[in-house]
Formats: sequence, structure tokens, C-alpha cells
Amino acid sequence: YIVLGINTQNNSLHSSIYFSNDKGLFEKFNASKEKIESEIGEKMEWRIAEKDCRIVVFRSGNIKKESSWPEYFDWLCKMSLKLKSIIEKYA
Repeated sequence: YIVLGINTQNNSLHSSIYFSNDKGLFEKFNASKEKIESEIGEKMEWRIAEKDCRIVVFRSGNIKKESSWPEYFDWLCKMSLKLKSIIEKYA
């Protein structure tokens, strides 16, 4: 899954690839970590949990500042398309 989110407590936005109960697929992506981060153009967080795993990209953003909403929306859209491309290439 591609997950988009906003955190108002720490003023950040995120876009991620979520692996539901599939560590094998996560490890397949993790084997290409450097290539993927290069293609995304950002450092990513690689989170491993007991069942589910995530690859997350963060950016700062104060969601209370409505004048920035178009910029945030554009970033979320562009990042989701980049992640879609990564999924298609490495899955």
C-alpha cells in the first residue's frame, strides 16, 4: 500500500510504502535500499516491526498554515507517484 499522512504534533507530512505481514517483500526492497533512495532523491526511514514494515519519506510542514496547503498537496502527490514507480520496479 501507499500511505500518505500528516502529523500536526510534529509538523510533518509523510508518504510511505506499507508492507502488511510481508517481510519477504520488504527485504526484497531493502536489498535495493541505496538505489531506491537515489531514485526518490531523499533519505528514507526503513521501519521493521513484528508483522508489518514501512519505508517512509518525511518532510516538514505546518498544516495549520493554509497558504502552504497547495505545496504540501503537490509534494504528497509527487511522492506517491514516485513510490508507485518504485513498487512497480522492485516488487
